[in-house]
Amino acid sequence: IDDAHTFGLANLYQLRGRVGRSSRRAFAWLLVPNPRKLSDDARRRLEVLQRFTELGAGFHVASYDLEIRGGGELLGPEQSGHITDVGFEIYMELLDEAVAELRGSPAPEEEVTPELSLGTEAFLPEAYVGDTGQRLVLYKRLSVAPTEEAVREVAAEMVDRFGPPPPPAAALVEVIAVQVLAKSLGVERVECGPDAAVLSMGARPRVSPEAVMALLERDPARWRFGDDMRLTYRFPPGGAGGGPEGVTDALKALVASAKACPLPGR
Repeated sequence: IDDAHTFGLANLYQLRGRVGRSSRRAFAWLLVPNPRKLSDDARRRLEVLQRFTELGAGFHVASYDLEIRGGGELLGPEQSGHITDVGFEIYMELLDEAVAELRGSPAPEEEVTPELSLGTEAFLPEAYVGDTGQRLVLYKRLSVAPTEEAVREVAAEMVDRFGPPPPPAAALVEVIAVQVLAKSLGVERVECGPDAAVLSMGARPRVSPEAVMALLERDPARWRFGDDMRLTYRFPPGGAGGGPEGVTDALKALVASAKACPLPGR
């Protein structure tokens, strides 16, 4: 094999395996220039091939081949890229943005991930959904639900399969609903106390000033808007309608007002 240093380790291993048949012994000669002038990777490939000569050494050779070349990126010509550094989901988002930019498509709006402080326990108890795999599937489906309707569909299916939810599971559904509604409005933080909920609008709210004013005029006893872009909703007196359910009601009222008074271009 002339200029063996230019071949990959897998290529060399396959070529070496073609030499000799049955009881006929043969030798594979690997011709290279001065070893001191070889690259580090080329030298390592040749050392691995010399080290593993016994029958069934393919697994060890493949392991060293992976170590030398790297695991490889998902897309593209490079053997190792940035996907391991940024993660698969972020990598795909960056890839979508790059493709959209090359096509001249408008850049998608940056989504706000709301920070929630609702002061409630929200989870799926093991006594309610016993199988760990099913619990993980439900968590995943709830977390990726794009709309409140989709959240309610998962919750309805959960009731059909496992029965009426205990308080932590019911609270989880409401918390996810709050997150989905807040994200759709551009609310960056939701805080819930015993008497009121506070909605902190993000830098680019998806609610028009007219929608906020209409809400304040329609129900001034419940709503108040501060100079700090914080919208406060007071729960009905007597402790009724508070907690995550009350926050959901407040956000749904804001959604309805936003639809009645949309932002320009929407």
